[in-house]
Amino acid sequence: MHMYDGIDKIGGMIEGLSQHQKVISNNIANSHTPNYHRQQYNFTDVLGTLNNPFETELSMKMGSMANSTFAQSTGKPVELAEEMVDMQKVFLNYSMVTRRISTVFGNLRRATQIGR
Repeated sequence: MHMYDGIDKIGGMIEGLSQHQKVISNNIANSHTPNYHRQQYNFTDVLGTLNNPFETELSMKMGSMANSTFAQSTGKPVELAEEMVDMQKVFLNYSMVTRRISTVFGNLRRATQIGR
């Protein structure tokens, strides 16, 4: 595994969290729109792009990417409290991922300074 593979996976995680945040924001923005149903982020798309055998197997069990969309309607109305909890979960995951990428780049910086 190359160092760049890890960076690419972290980038994919950040992209997935960003997309999840967009779905939550859209739900909140439309919470009072008549006949609007809550959208739920579809993790099958994210898992399907990963190369880890476990993640690929999990993606296959959850559903095919060909039959999935970015967000799926739950058929339920928006519950603002639920959206706020989801938003906090995304924020915590984003914080964890950005700390990880910061560590990776810190290690790279130290490696380039060895022997100077």
